[in-house]
Formats: sequence, C-alpha cells, structure tokens
Amino acid sequence: MAMAVGMTQAELHGFGRHGGRIDDAMRAFPRAPRPWLDLSTGINPLAWSPPAGLAVDSAPLPAITALRALEAAAAHYFGCAPSRVAAVPGSEVALRLLPMLGLPGPIVAARPGYGTHSEIAEASVATIDARPGTILFANPNNPDGRLLDRAALHVLATRQAAGGGWLVIDEAFVDTMPEASILPLVDDAAPVVVLRSFGKFFGLAGVRLGFVVAPPAVIDRVR
Repeated sequence: MAMAVGMTQAELHGFGRHGGRIDDAMRAFPRAPRPWLDLSTGINPLAWSPPAGLAVDSAPLPAITALRALEAAAAHYFGCAPSRVAAVPGSEVALRLLPMLGLPGPIVAARPGYGTHSEIAEASVATIDARPGTILFANPNNPDGRLLDRAALHVLATRQAAGGGWLVIDEAFVDTMPEASILPLVDDAAPVVVLRSFGKFFGLAGVRLGFVVAPPAVIDRVR
C-alpha cells in the first residue's frame, strides 16, 4: 500500500497502535482495496443473541450482587474459585493496574509482546525464564504466537515462586486452546496472576470486559 499523500512518518506510526481507527485509515488511504477488515476490534462476526425468554436489561449499571454473579460464572468457566476472580472493564485496564498491585519489582516483559506490556514494564527480555521480580508475558503470545505448554508454565511458576518472584500471564487468546491455560495448576498460594479477555473470543460490540484471576489478597487490591 502506498503512503498516503502528505502523511508524515509520525502520522503513519499512529496506525501501528492497537485500537482501531479504521475510519481514519480509510480516509488516509482512499484508493486501498475494499472492504477493510479491522482485526483490532475483537467483535465476533457471529454475534450472540439472547435466547428466547431471557430478558436483558442494558439500562442500569450492575449492582454488586450482579457483578459477583458475573465473576462466579467466569470462575466456573475458568475452573477456579470465585474468590480468585475480579471483573474489570477490559484486560487492558488490568495491565495498567499491575504496577499498583504490590507485586515484586522489577516487572519484566517478554519481547516481542503486546504493546502495553512494554509500556508498564521496567525492562524486557527475549527469553522467558525465572528471574527476580515479576515476569509478564502473553500465552499464546501476541504478535508471534509463541506458546508455552501447561507443563512448562508449571515449572516456570515453581522456579519463580522459589525465588520470591511472581508470574503475570496474559491469557487473552487462550480460549482458542484452553488446554494451554495455567489456571488448573495453580491455587491461592501460587504467586501467579492470570489475565483473561472476554472480547478476544466472545467479543460483543459495546462490551468491554476482562478478568483478573489471582490470589484473594491481590483480588482485594484490584477491587
């Protein structure tokens, strides 16, 4: 695709960030082939429809009891206790909260990785192995698809815990291969935080939803 006339490198760089802007891109590249496909939205083309007899009230904000019911449903799906799950308005928000949750520093992000990982981390590494502080990575990874199997994750978590460190595993894409999730192998004592995304797999237009799965003490800080 040819560079849009009059656009600077800095302006073009903005299109490389996550978050859509497909309308701006269409204006910047008017001669590009149509139709455009926006891969950043996470909107399921086979949209969910409420089954007959289910009333969906989209007007009020959810009460605490409704929020806890949502978390319990998510916990059932994840295979863990509801006390270990907190709902957040998108896993992006959970990532931004990480530096405020009292996890041991430094936060070290694996590269290549999701852009927000590097923004909140204090350092980055190309190899995922046990080290002081907190290791942050996606599994499966975005953008290269790197995948650590469940057994390798368990070994890494054990070694990290032995050194007083923590793992933060971004499982935004694990719903396509649930056998890779670390959640069945960890409990309240494990220094592991898992981030899950509703939108990447179930995505509904207008719904911004994610979950933090962690020991209850961390969940209390998230809430």
